[in-house]
Amino acid sequence: MEIVLGRDGRARRVETLCQGRLVFRTRRGVRSVERSLVEAIPHGARTILAVGDAEGAVAIAARHLLPEAHVAHLSLDAYEGERARSTCEANGVPVELTVAADLPGTGPDAGMRQDGSQPLWDTILLAGPRESTFLRELVEEAHDALAPGGRLVVAAERSPRSLVSVVKDAFGKADPLQNRAKGASLAGARRTREKRVWKDRGRTLEREVRGLVLTLAVRPGVFGSTGLDAGTRTLVEAIQVPAGGRVLDLGCGTGALGIAAGLLGAGEIVLADSSPRAVALATSNARANGIQKATALLRADLEDLPGPFDLALANPPYFGDFRIARSFVRAAKKNLRPGGHLALVAKAAGEHLEVVRELFPDARLEERGGYGIVLARRS
Repeated sequence: MEIVLGRDGRARRVETLCQGRLVFRTRRGVRSVERSLVEAIPHGARTILAVGDAEGAVAIAARHLLPEAHVAHLSLDAYEGERARSTCEANGVPVELTVAADLPGTGPDAGMRQDGSQPLWDTILLAGPRESTFLRELVEEAHDALAPGGRLVVAAERSPRSLVSVVKDAFGKADPLQNRAKGASLAGARRTREKRVWKDRGRTLEREVRGLVLTLAVRPGVFGSTGLDAGTRTLVEAIQVPAGGRVLDLGCGTGALGIAAGLLGAGEIVLADSSPRAVALATSNARANGIQKATALLRADLEDLPGPFDLALANPPYFGDFRIARSFVRAAKKNLRPGGHLALVAKAAGEHLEVVRELFPDARLEERGGYGIVLARRS
């Protein structure tokens, strides 16, 4: 069975998994975490939940290998959810697709669970994140979402000992699993405990900047776990907020940038992110800081935003190939009113200046304390 990941015309790399039963055609290869999970799909599973698999490869593989099983895919990010949906459709594979902040019936809103309103899974295949605290939380959620005797298989880019330790803390017992894929470790465990084990690792912090005191709830898996990172602080200290204006916070995380703008005189703020966790936090944080006109939106690629805006703020992640930064800049170009401004903070300021100039040729750079702020005006 052939599975194509990515655009068909560019998917030229071929990998054979599961003793030749599956052939993947990709552009860059199957990621080590997903490859590990595909090879470890348990025989005889009846209800399978694949979590955190960016393109849906694990869920599609499970559907092919176990055609009688009910297979669902949970994305913790709307952009990844769109990629998974596109991949499933392109391969003609029916998979139940969901985007959510937490595994079904777990996390802060776990009240609706064991009354039959939420399914309990006999198998969860978890592509573990790099962030240690986030990984621990998801492993605990997986425990609570499993049926008694249900099995977790988790792959992550960390040492086998470290991964087994995380799983053991939640399940009481865990085993390293043989893994042919390089670059990732694999562990498994069965649910034997009746009680839920999930621990709320959310915190509420107060941070002072520019004479303001921001009250910010934070959670694992959302940028801004320290309340205010240095880049956000640098941008808040530099921005000029138009009195009564509309401000857009691109990739809002906890909402710190937009909330600061609201406290500095903006008339309305819109907070947008692809993470359901971030959108939930930004919503509650805006309320906690007394922002009257604030809207938090879940957007896969910052599409369909309610412009126009007077100011767009961005603190893009420093990893990757500038895809996210470019999506921020495109959204600003599309949604700023004529004369509206973009302010983007970055460590790699020179590279980000070039990215902004692709759509704002007159963009300029201001250096501030090891960071650069790229400023642009829509003509």
